[in-house]
Amino acid sequence: MISRRTQANTVFLMSKRTIGTFIIAVFLFSSRTAGFAQTEIADLPKPKNPGSSAQVSQKTFSASQAAAINLLESVLTDLRNRGNSPPVVLQRARAADALWRVNEAKARETIVKALEDLATPALPNLSNVDRKLREEQIKRIHEHAIALSETLTILNKYDPAAAEAFLKRYESKPSDSNPSTIANPNGESELLAQLALGLAPTQADAAFRLGILALRGHDVPEATGALLFALSRSNKSLGHSFFAAIIQTFQRSGYQYDPILNALFNYLFVSDGKLFSLDFKQDADLLLDHILLAIEAHVRELRQSQSAASKRIVESANALYRFVLARFLPSVALNVPERFSQTQSLLNDLERFLTRQQKQEAAPFANTSRQLAGSGSMVNSTIDDDLKRAEAERDPDFRDASLRRIVIAMMRADPNRAASIASTIENEGIRFKTKDDVSLVLASRKLKEGNFLAARQIALQINDVNLKVQVLVAVAEAIRRKDGRCDFEVLSDGYSIALKDENRPEKVNELLILSEAFAQCNTNRGFEVLSEAVKSVNQLKESNPVLPSMDNGKNRIVSYIVVGGKELSTDSHISANELTFDNLKPLIKADFLQAQYLGQQIQNPALRARFHISIARIALQEADGP
Repeated sequence: MISRRTQANTVFLMSKRTIGTFIIAVFLFSSRTAGFAQTEIADLPKPKNPGSSAQVSQKTFSASQAAAINLLESVLTDLRNRGNSPPVVLQRARAADALWRVNEAKARETIVKALEDLATPALPNLSNVDRKLREEQIKRIHEHAIALSETLTILNKYDPAAAEAFLKRYESKPSDSNPSTIANPNGESELLAQLALGLAPTQADAAFRLGILALRGHDVPEATGALLFALSRSNKSLGHSFFAAIIQTFQRSGYQYDPILNALFNYLFVSDGKLFSLDFKQDADLLLDHILLAIEAHVRELRQSQSAASKRIVESANALYRFVLARFLPSVALNVPERFSQTQSLLNDLERFLTRQQKQEAAPFANTSRQLAGSGSMVNSTIDDDLKRAEAERDPDFRDASLRRIVIAMMRADPNRAASIASTIENEGIRFKTKDDVSLVLASRKLKEGNFLAARQIALQINDVNLKVQVLVAVAEAIRRKDGRCDFEVLSDGYSIALKDENRPEKVNELLILSEAFAQCNTNRGFEVLSEAVKSVNQLKESNPVLPSMDNGKNRIVSYIVVGGKELSTDSHISANELTFDNLKPLIKADFLQAQYLGQQIQNPALRARFHISIARIALQEADGP
């Protein structure tokens, strides 16, 4: 799986939640979404008999567990006073999850209320809005989908019949043939696709149905690319069928360019443009046919409209031209050289309608395509050939992106040469990130060999502070697993580095990881580090952004490397909303009340609630018996 993901030039950073054994497809998306407000919610599954032993546990709890129960009830009271936004509702559901086995009645009541609050989302129509507003609206849609899917997952975990009964109340049979009957097609499609994404790992058939419903309109939801990868991992046949459905939606849209084309390309081809597997040949042929038809459609419309061409078609034509020239045309030369001339000829027709500036911007890609065409079938293209082409590029951004692509492709086979090539990248941010990719590969290799000293030295050379700390912790954990001892020197290296990091969510994450590692051998040191993590939490600003990629998003190429059993990436950054406190088990077992006290020092209400729910869940895990 890791090698497959390294081939992606586009990565989808959406949250993924697993939904239980039910079909969500028809829950929110009948053609009468507004009708939810009129649906009787009062008949949702309620607790059977709140006084029965099945509802309230008769166990004898330890002092820590009793304190955890009281803490959860206090958290729920606070959350009920903070409104019904999806993040707050989700926190209530998570608290109920932790409480369920000791007080089912209260937990069930909380879950049912959470589902009521999430049952009627306000879905915007994403058509004809500017980019910034669209991004904000999609963010809210994803936020709602995450809350809904996880809440349903929690209910399904304890009572599948109740979850299914809840969903059946909203079943409908929307028309697949009349997308115009959908109330807010874009917003609904985005939410459907996001829900399907959460379902795909465990319920691929249901996720596929959701995905098809999401594609009923004329636009492809932004989550579609990630959903395609997820479906294919679960069921190759469904992946093929969903791929075809995406192409059909493109055709309904009038062959307009869509950025999702990049995801389809990444799905089919490895980083050097070769087909990932012959299993994908049918999909690749389908995509090629679509591209040719799309070029013809653009040329036809531009020829008919001439100078009166709309801004939409002009921008679509330019984006399509750059995509085909930079990515798809070289792939045609590699995989189906017999169709290269046809593709190039159609592309030349499209080029005639571009402005001089648009042609100049695409010139570096054109040079590469011509080099590919002049080298024959290209099937025997080597790293040396790719390197010569990259070094000959005049455009510095494209040259650096090409060099990074070469390094990512070869670093597992020849990391030393990959490191040497990475050093030649001109842009400092891309160079540092690419060298870190190679360092992660080398560190992973040294850990597997048991050469912990070398792995530690490599970790200290990593530029990204968060990755540096995580690799040092991986080294210390590997030593502890092998020798049964804690290497406080390695952990202290990580702690000193983390303390010097700027105040950002990554610093909190670094300290939380370190607190767990220290606590494995010395709980006092663990609590000291946790205290520093709490201080860092309180220094975060509401506006703290997720750090951008070091290459500012240009020609983005992402790789994932497993180091010490954990998947790491130089392109992964977190926000405060993504911080978790689920790795504090050694500290909770040692002293729950001290952990609770530290949590009370967190000033941000949402993060404080998340911390308290996590530690209460850990404390109550021992009460999970029959």
